[in-house]
Amino acid sequence: MTLKTLGILEDRELPALDDRLAANIESASGFEDSSIRAELLQRYASPAVASRVLASVRGKLDALACQPKAALLAYFLRVDPTLGAELVNAALAAREQTGCYRALLMDLARLRMTPELQSAAIAHLADPAAQVVATAAEMLGRYGSPAAVAPLRAGFERWHAAWAARADDMRLHVTQPPEVREQTTVEAGFFAALASGQGWLTGRRDIETLRALCVSDNCRSNADGMFEAAAGTEIQVVVLDGDSASVSIAQYHFESIADLERKLAQYPAGASFHLTVWAPSPVHASVVERINQVARAHGIAIQ
Repeated sequence: MTLKTLGILEDRELPALDDRLAANIESASGFEDSSIRAELLQRYASPAVASRVLASVRGKLDALACQPKAALLAYFLRVDPTLGAELVNAALAAREQTGCYRALLMDLARLRMTPELQSAAIAHLADPAAQVVATAAEMLGRYGSPAAVAPLRAGFERWHAAWAARADDMRLHVTQPPEVREQTTVEAGFFAALASGQGWLTGRRDIETLRALCVSDNCRSNADGMFEAAAGTEIQVVVLDGDSASVSIAQYHFESIADLERKLAQYPAGASFHLTVWAPSPVHASVVERINQVARAHGIAIQ
C-alpha cells in the first residue's frame, strides 16, 4: 500500500485504529516507514492518543525528516490546535539540525490548512530568512483566507521600502550574491500571492497598484502579463483523474475543479465566461454541468 492508494479512503477519524496508529509512530524507523506512518496518523487518529504520540516524538521532532515532521505537526493542529500551533512555531524556530523550516508552512498547508497555520504564516512574513518569507507568502496565496490580504500587502510594502533603492542589485547576474538573489524569490512570492491568490479576487486595477511595488524588471514583466490575463474570459479545464484537473481562468491556475468552483463564487453576478472542457466522454457532460450549476448559483453566465 502507498499513501496514494490509502488516500482513497475518506479523510476522517478512525478511533478503532488509534492504538495501532500510535504504536506505529513509536516503532517507526527509516524515512519511508516514518513518513507513511505519520501520514496515516494525521489522517485517521483521534485526539485520544495525542499525549501518547507527543511523548513519543517530542524529543526528536527537530531532527526528523521534513515529510514525517509535517505530518505529525498536521495531526496536532487537527486534534489540539493550541498545542499544534506551539509545536509549529517551535519547528519554525528550530534551524540547526535540518532545513525543514524553509518549506514547513507549505508542507503543512498541503496536508491541513487551519486558522492557526494562517496566523503562523502571517507572523513569518517578517522572518529574517528570505526563504521562509517567500514560503509564507506562497502558502497564503494558495491556501489563505481573505484575511491574509492586508498582511500580505503590508509585507510587500515593507519589502519594497527596504529594496526600492537597490534595483540594480536585483538584476540577475553571475556575481549576484545569493542573499540578494533570494530577495527576487521574496518579491515574486508577495506579488503572486496578492495578484493570483486563490482565496480572493484580484482585478486589473489591483494588479496595477501591485506592479508599483515591484523592484525588479522580472516582477514588472510578470505584472504586465497578469494584467492582460486578468481581462480574459476563457475557462479551460483539462480533467485528469476524478476531481483532479488542470484549470485556468483569467490569471488564475488551479489543480482541481473544486478550486475553480470556489474561484467562480468570488466573481460578481453578471460576469460572463466561455468554457472549454477536455475530458473523457463518460464524464465530460457531468463536468460541464457541475461548473454550470455553480455559475448559475452565483449569477454568472457560461457559454
